[in-house]
Amino acid sequence: MQPPLFIVGAEGSGTTLLRLMLNAHPSIAIPPESNFVPEVWKMFERAQPCSLETLKEILRFLETFPSYHDFQLDRASLEARWAALSRPMLSEVVGAVYREYAEREGKPRWGDKTPGYVEQLHRLNALFPDCLVIHLIRDGRDAALSMMSRDIGPYTPYETAKKWVGRVSRGRRDGERLLGPSRYLEVYYRQVVTDPRALLQRICAFIDEPMDDRMLEFHRDASRHIPAVERYKHEAATRPVTTERKGRWERDMGLLDVLIVQAVAGKLLAEHGYPLKRSPLAWPVGAAVRCRL
Repeated sequence: MQPPLFIVGAEGSGTTLLRLMLNAHPSIAIPPESNFVPEVWKMFERAQPCSLETLKEILRFLETFPSYHDFQLDRASLEARWAALSRPMLSEVVGAVYREYAEREGKPRWGDKTPGYVEQLHRLNALFPDCLVIHLIRDGRDAALSMMSRDIGPYTPYETAKKWVGRVSRGRRDGERLLGPSRYLEVYYRQVVTDPRALLQRICAFIDEPMDDRMLEFHRDASRHIPAVERYKHEAATRPVTTERKGRWERDMGLLDVLIVQAVAGKLLAEHGYPLKRSPLAWPVGAAVRCRL
């Protein structure tokens, strides 16, 4: 059985776009964001192997997550799948949730796209010791602009930059330390939008799947795979790939906001090959931000 794959990254990094591309592969099913996997591990780690009563508790716990209901699973079918397991470990129980989703989509392999799991790689590794992780990294200024434009904040330039630095840094550290190069892959949003074929070929080699051109035509069926209440947030991800959102910060972000983000994230931006915007205001803004840090 092929190992599960997880797409992670800082918020606003384009993980939905990458998820829709990989989900278009005829062998891979990636549901909407889950958000419950680390929580299930924390709650039931010590209850293994899972008894019948524990399985009932797990199902009740899952049903408290709105994201679980986005999977639109048949309760009786999932319970029957769990009942067929002999002394199930938590990895089998959680994996069965995803396999139920994948089989409904007519696919043999499952994955997950939840950006926040970039800070939970230790728990993913404990639960699924063979899992593969794809860490998507985007220019922190574009990621910050994306976060600030959403209705889940309020986020300030300082807060978004801190969040981007924290998630990118932790993902890289834990990916390299816990997983290693055979199970952890870093990719960049700029690659997704400038040369998607080459990037998807690289990802397919990493996850041991053949390249399939249907991934490049993901937009034809993309909306069906996004919960209706979230489609307004991800409308751009349902269109054919363009470079219009690459470097968007240069057009749509105010100079002061740019300088604040760079004062917090400049070192990491430079490490990833993102040139910094120069301005006479950079030094005083940087000094003011460093006082907060």
